[in-house]
Amino acid sequence: MKIIRHLSAITAALCLAAPVSAASLTIDGVDGIWSTSQPVVNGIGSTELRWGTPARGQPRQSGYDFVASQTPFEVEDGRSFVLGTFTHLNFPITGVLLEAADLAVSFVIAGVEGEIQTTFSFNHFETYNEATRCADGGANGVGANVNGCADNVLATLNEAKSEVFELDGVIYQLDISGFQYDGRLFQSFWTQEDRANSAELIAVFNVVDTISEVPLPASGLFLLGGLGAFAMQRKRRKQNN
Repeated sequence: MKIIRHLSAITAALCLAAPVSAASLTIDGVDGIWSTSQPVVNGIGSTELRWGTPARGQPRQSGYDFVASQTPFEVEDGRSFVLGTFTHLNFPITGVLLEAADLAVSFVIAGVEGEIQTTFSFNHFETYNEATRCADGGANGVGANVNGCADNVLATLNEAKSEVFELDGVIYQLDISGFQYDGRLFQSFWTQEDRANSAELIAVFNVVDTISEVPLPASGLFLLGGLGAFAMQRKRRKQNN
């Protein structure tokens, strides 16, 4: 029994001595296109969406732009990183107003065969610029509403359209953390009228499952093997006596 207790203690010590650290993933390529929208607007299949008819003599439509981060770069699972830059061109328009759009992001991971695709769904809330009290709770003409009531953009992971991938026995999925603007992370993005509003789109690789156990280091396996043989010898000696 003493031998068994010693073996259990040593096994526990070996497990504690070799903790599982965060995996580093090398991103070799990132691309993003606007794949769908509600209602259908111009730019589907490209990095630039455009909608509406310019108002107040403005020369520009409203729109979304996405510019992916330059590659290669490395990230750790569970740690946020900049996927790319999102821009909302928030200009006064009439006619068609955007309600939602999907951004299909394809990325290449070193050690993983083929491209992996993740889809982020953007919900768009277009406000009326002349309202006294704006949708963000602030007064018109102040702060984000200085040029009229700010619009709101919310991005979420569309799991039904997003792939998972496996690397070294660990299954990952790319998820969205939010918008980083002025050094702060926001779940949604309030954008000023009459300007192009840019924010970094922050993402994270989350571990969703594992398909293999973490092996003991070779030294640990040799030690356990030796202790097992020693225990068998002790047992045989007792039987012979």
